[in-house]
Order: sequence, then structure tokens, then C-alpha cells
Amino acid sequence: KHYAVMMKNLLKEENYLELEKMIDELGEGELSGDAVIYTQNTALNAVLNDKMSVCKKNNITFRMVICTRVPKSITTNVCVILSNLLDNAIEAEKKEEKGYIKLYIHRQGDMLCMSIANKITVSVMLIKVNSKNKISSLEKKRIIKKSMVLE
Repeated sequence: KHYAVMMKNLLKEENYLELEKMIDELGEGELSGDAVIYTQNTALNAVLNDKMSVCKKNNITFRMVICTRVPKSITTNVCVILSNLLDNAIEAEKKEEKGYIKLYIHRQGDMLCMSIANKITVSVMLIKVNSKNKISSLEKKRIIKKSMVLE
């Protein structure tokens, strides 16, 4: 929130150079110039192009399948959540020899669904509860099946 307030103030002061500098520092620098994702939603385009650029820099294959028109009305909060989920997948894939992330966006009735998949060598689902116990396989299946569904 603090960054948004500072950026709004820089915008109000028409200090575009300082605003661009702040945005570059918050992101991981400028996009590689390969901005190729063009949905009808500007915020979603920014997230997808940024994550594609980060994946490219880290030698991670990033595949997107978008099977529906993405409405302009998708909120910034949804894009922030998607960005965080993709950041988590990227961090996990940085540890892999051949990183791979797939984003699938489709419509199911009136819902826009987004699913992110990435491959891992060692399961992150084996979270220790104490020194001897681990999450049950049934609980693992429940966690794995969750995906992001937006109304």
C-alpha cells in the first residue's frame, strides 16, 4: 500500500522518471521488450508479460493457455493474487533443473477459472506437523486439487 501511495504522489506531481525508476525497482527491472500477451485486461497483461520475462531470465519454460475472453473488469486484487501465485511457482522452479510452469485460463459457466501447475522433484506437500507426523495423503490431494476460481 505504501508504494501505491508514493507512486500516486509521483504521478500527481508528473514526476514520470522517478515513477518509472520506482516501478523498475519494485519489479525485476524492465520487461525484456517481448510484451506479447494482449488480453482485454491491462493489469493482467502486465502481470503475464512480467512473469514471462522473469521465467525467461531464469530459464523456466512458461506456457499459457487462455481459452476465453478475459474481461476488462478483472480487479487489480485478482491480478495481485495471480502474480503472487506465479511468483511462488517461479521460486519453486528455480530449484529445478528444467523449470516448467503452465497457466490455464478458461471459463466454466459464469466463472473465470485460472489454474497454475508447475513440476517439482521433491513434494512441498510433505509438511512436518511435528518431528514424526506428516500431512496425510488425503489432505495432500485436497490441497493439490485447489485452483483459483473467480466469479
